[in-house]
Amino acid sequence: MQCMRSPRPSKRGIIRSPFDNVASDDMRWMRDEVRHQKYRYDPRSPDWVGLALAKHLGLDPRADCKKLNAILRAWYANGVLAAEIHKDGVRHERKYVVPGNWNDDPDAA
Repeated sequence: MQCMRSPRPSKRGIIRSPFDNVASDDMRWMRDEVRHQKYRYDPRSPDWVGLALAKHLGLDPRADCKKLNAILRAWYANGVLAAEIHKDGVRHERKYVVPGNWNDDPDAA
């Protein structure tokens, strides 16, 4: 699914974070979801991980594509999620999303 630019008027002076209305429980849900389901890294795929995240957060995947991509980019950068190459059903190599090496327990070292 490609991101489509939505013709929304800009709201000057209001800086919105992509993480508005996103809690740490949503991050834990996403890690658990990719642990049990196969989701693709590529947003053009019908199995894109952003579609599951959009459904969970109650977002529109097309209209909120930039927000979804920003959240996912941050989670990849922080090690919450990672991407691995695996072969799909027809033996083509594809990038799949897996839980990253991020540690939820601050006391574990």
